[in-house]
Amino acid sequence: MGSSIGIVTLLPLLLIYLRQTSLMLQEKESKVRESMSIMGMKIRNYYFTWFVRYYAVYFILHIICSAIITTQLTYIPFYIPFIVFILFDLVLIIQNFFIQVFLTRAKIGVVISLLFFVIQFVLSFISINSDNPTLGVNAAMSVIPHAAYVLAFQTIIYA
Repeated sequence: MGSSIGIVTLLPLLLIYLRQTSLMLQEKESKVRESMSIMGMKIRNYYFTWFVRYYAVYFILHIICSAIITTQLTYIPFYIPFIVFILFDLVLIIQNFFIQVFLTRAKIGVVISLLFFVIQFVLSFISINSDNPTLGVNAAMSVIPHAAYVLAFQTIIYA
């Protein structure tokens, strides 16, 4: 399970990630945010609603995932995978906000988001599956959120 933990846990998140990117950029494309701003809505409230909306989606999903992991691996308490999931979810939401700043077209944004996600996933996959990675390599690859996520789960499983 350790070598496939990235595939099992990261790729399902790709659907939510791309959906959020698509919806945010569709709103930006149709100038909904500007309309709300003209009507008096503050920009921080706009972003806060996006954050809360997708944080709630990830929260519910990862309560279920953490329950599944703790029933399969009985030596792991519920809160440990849950905290790892929640911290990674924050990174995904912030990455969406980051991508949304630079792009205005929804279709192009989804493609760029997919590439951004896949490049991080491939780098984590290469680093995790290398023969005898050193502590320095693991520390350097932990800068990439996907690699840090997979390394955290491998440490939890094999520790």
